[in-house]
Amino acid sequence: MASAAELLVDRCDSPEGWHLNLGSEEPGSQGSFRMEEVEGRPVLRADLSSNRKEQYAGLTRGVHISGGEALVFEVRVSRRTYLRMRVVDGRGQWHQTGMWVEPDKWQRVRVELRPQEFWEEREIIFPIQSILIGGHNLEGGEPAVTLWLREVVVEVASPRWTWDIGISTNQPGNIHFIQEPTIKLIVSLTNLAIQQSEGRVRLAVRDLSRRMLAVRRSR
Repeated sequence: MASAAELLVDRCDSPEGWHLNLGSEEPGSQGSFRMEEVEGRPVLRADLSSNRKEQYAGLTRGVHISGGEALVFEVRVSRRTYLRMRVVDGRGQWHQTGMWVEPDKWQRVRVELRPQEFWEEREIIFPIQSILIGGHNLEGGEPAVTLWLREVVVEVASPRWTWDIGISTNQPGNIHFIQEPTIKLIVSLTNLAIQQSEGRVRLAVRDLSRRMLAVRRSR
């Protein structure tokens, strides 16, 4: 992809919306998850294990991703691990894939959103409704692997026109971004007011999990 932008799906700095998935198709996995501070910021931590090679366990959450070129997970694992990723599309179809990752370092795991990248090789129907990331073949201890997750983004084709908005504040009660004095947002506006008349305009900025980031109304 020649030019791409990244849209935030989740900063993984809160457990809100996340759930433990212990692989209901092959019961027997164990796990737990919690928040942990790593390198000065909160991240998701999951401790996962299973009894048999066919089993898996991981973290899942509902999303609304209306399109994109690839999903990117920023992860770290305690030992060499076969990561399992899954998306559920707009028809409720599962699309699953996996890859080996090395331990003890943060890395960006990229999954292209096209049929050839998934085991099922089915067409992906947007919007994506949920995502899962976890470990497969987790035998070997309690826990077999610890997985840390600190960001999920989706890559989209860079639009022809974008706005870069820098937001910063040091005032109590206003928006604050951990370890970042500013944050860039890509905003797309569509003018639906065809008639020539004056009126108030309301601009709301949400992330891909539909959490409100900012609201501005014209006077």
